[in-house]
Amino acid sequence: MPEKTYKRKDMTKYIKRKKIKKIISSIAIIFLCLYIPIIIILATSSRADLAMIHNGLLKDSFKADGIIFKEEQLYYAQFDGLFAKGANEGERVPAGYPIASIVQKDYIDLFTQLENLQEEIYLRKQNGDINSGIFTRDLKDIEEQIKVNIISITKNVNNLQLENINGYLEQIARYHELRNEIVSGLSSHDIYVEDLEKQAKLLEDSFASQISTIETISPGIVTYMIDGLEELYRIDRISDSSIDSFTQLLSNDYKLTPQQNNIVGGEPFVKMVYGNSFYIGFIVDVAQVAKLIQKDQVEITINYPYMTITAKNMIIKEQNDKEALVFFEIDRGLNELVSTRKVNCEIIYSEYYGLKVPLNSLLNLQAYPYQPITLGLVKENWVSFIEVDIIVSDQTYAIIESKDKKISLYDFYVQKPKRVEEGQIVR
Repeated sequence: MPEKTYKRKDMTKYIKRKKIKKIISSIAIIFLCLYIPIIIILATSSRADLAMIHNGLLKDSFKADGIIFKEEQLYYAQFDGLFAKGANEGERVPAGYPIASIVQKDYIDLFTQLENLQEEIYLRKQNGDINSGIFTRDLKDIEEQIKVNIISITKNVNNLQLENINGYLEQIARYHELRNEIVSGLSSHDIYVEDLEKQAKLLEDSFASQISTIETISPGIVTYMIDGLEELYRIDRISDSSIDSFTQLLSNDYKLTPQQNNIVGGEPFVKMVYGNSFYIGFIVDVAQVAKLIQKDQVEITINYPYMTITAKNMIIKEQNDKEALVFFEIDRGLNELVSTRKVNCEIIYSEYYGLKVPLNSLLNLQAYPYQPITLGLVKENWVSFIEVDIIVSDQTYAIIESKDKKISLYDFYVQKPKRVEEGQIVR
């Protein structure tokens, strides 16, 4: 009996060990099935520079320097002297508006005195307005305190409490003195300003005949920047323009300096720019001209002063096998460009938003259309080259679209596709 019991215990242990071995073996097989393929992939795959596809914006555009043509009229000084501006640079003014005043050279000292007097009058009036407001509030407070003291005296008399009346009367007397001082100060200030105004009027009348006021003939935009090129850049000179002459204009160095206050008789010192529209001319490649003709309007971004404007009408003045001279009519932004001659611009046909990738991640760019353009798409570590269409591109990026919609946002792609092959495993 003891021997049978011993054998039964051994058999139980043996069965348990066998079950444990089976469990361990099963776990090992599962582990190998799961991880050996990964190990093989890691061992046999090559490293590749991967990136994620994102949405982005690209412009179909080109850059060029342009020349502005506009309608300008110069105003000349009648004599040597000093002039004062009557408007701000780039301000649009009506007809008959005084844009400048000129005083003869012999009367410059008197004119300077008049300007100083006028400035003092202005400052004193401004200061007087401020003080007047302060003093008015003080006077109201004083009147209120006088009323309070009078009411207190009335109450004390009614209650036969006469011992405090003298104190109230003294306070009322002090408030009356303070009120009289304030009123006297205000009136003396007004009188002084009136005297200054009389002096200024007498001084102005003494040499009024020696001051010439320049008024506008027609409504327009004022500029005090004179460069002597006004006749060269009139709108009617566009008809005489050629590619050669325009190339020469582009090579000129345009520097504007503000008009000095001292002017010489017979010389221009202010000018008006008329109309609501102007023209910008460019020399462009013939390939760009073909695209421009297809557009009803284009956007033009000027780098300085920075603005984006719409050009609706295009004139092709001259064209050869390589380039063309074109002009765009613009009806906005003349105030900002009133004294500008040359501008650096970006002419934008259209803007596109979509899947954006670098151009160097695309294959067969040079061989297109003889070979399709492809992108190395990576899914589950496998490379597959997908045919794509380029919607628009610049020198660095492209907006793409796959014909069969196999490419989506946030997919991974190979940045250097020449280093991998179709079906290759990468990590």
